[in-house]
Amino acid sequence: MTVAVGADHRETARAELAKPHRFAAELVDVAAVFLDALHAEADPRPKPTWTTILRADTAELGSRAAANLAACVRLAWERAAPLLTALVDAPAGRVGAGGQPAPLLLHDAGVFGRYDGRGLDVLFTLAERARTRAGGRPLWLLYPTTEPSQPPRLDGALVRLVTGSDWVPLPDSWVANLHRAAGDEDALAAS
Repeated sequence: MTVAVGADHRETARAELAKPHRFAAELVDVAAVFLDALHAEADPRPKPTWTTILRADTAELGSRAAANLAACVRLAWERAAPLLTALVDAPAGRVGAGGQPAPLLLHDAGVFGRYDGRGLDVLFTLAERARTRAGGRPLWLLYPTTEPSQPPRLDGALVRLVTGSDWVPLPDSWVANLHRAAGDEDALAAS
């Protein structure tokens, strides 16, 4: 399931979704997993150096640097995919509301759509695995947006959805807990 949140509220939404009394979501920083995998590809070799990779990130399309970066990105996703799959397959470390397994919440996930969307196949495979695995836990993707009414995009790349219910816009009022704040004020006034 993709969860759209206003770009200004992504950190607050992530924290709210992880709270034990909300959904107890287990957080996975996708950018960190990917960058660790990219470092693991580059660091043991004399070339390309990490500095070369960083420069290639802004290289002109079609250039040799861009082609070399694409090869490193492919290898990094090949390294990161099993790590992410293991997280999807692992039993939930927490129980969410209603006694259900806590969802795995992928955040800072724009890298799935970066580099010509090379990571979107990894994302779709993870989502399909979570959806079809008996007894598996839910997989949620948090993505910040300025247009919650528009289909989800990561770094400009459109995220494939299986059904319309795979996409949930999270209102700013929910993130700010306005529905609970009103009840808290009433309770305080009554005491």
